[in-house]
Amino acid sequence: MQISLSHYSFEISEPFAPGQTIGKTESEVLNNVRAENIREAIRREYDRLLRSHGSHDGILDEQGLAALQLRAKAIDAEYQFKPRPQSKVKSGSLAAELRTLAEEQVESLQRSGGYQLPEGEYEVEVAKLVGRTDLIAEATRRLRAKLETAKAAIEDML
Repeated sequence: MQISLSHYSFEISEPFAPGQTIGKTESEVLNNVRAENIREAIRREYDRLLRSHGSHDGILDEQGLAALQLRAKAIDAEYQFKPRPQSKVKSGSLAAELRTLAEEQVESLQRSGGYQLPEGEYEVEVAKLVGRTDLIAEATRRLRAKLETAKAAIEDML
């Protein structure tokens, strides 16, 4: 497996394989990641239900709480790890910055709307946003700011 950091790539091992028995530490880590992913899915559902069954202080009414509890059980029962789409763009490039901006916007829309796009639709939405001129301008601005920060750090070192 290859990972990238800044402009550098590293070949790393893949110690886990399907069907392999994992140890106590690995199972704890996987269970914690799973729990956090489920918590986030339940939070999105809570946010959605709060709009229709809640008060301004973040308290759900009885019907909303019952719906959230049912949904939490379903989320837990149905949860499966999904592969994360790997970016095929070089870190630090305009394409990488555009993708990051587009992902941030799609994720923000999902959070504000209280829903989760299916994996294929998520990629379609990201791809739509990457070509927007306002995102290109913001990505360019961010890269210039990073370059100025790097230049200043180098000058401080000299």
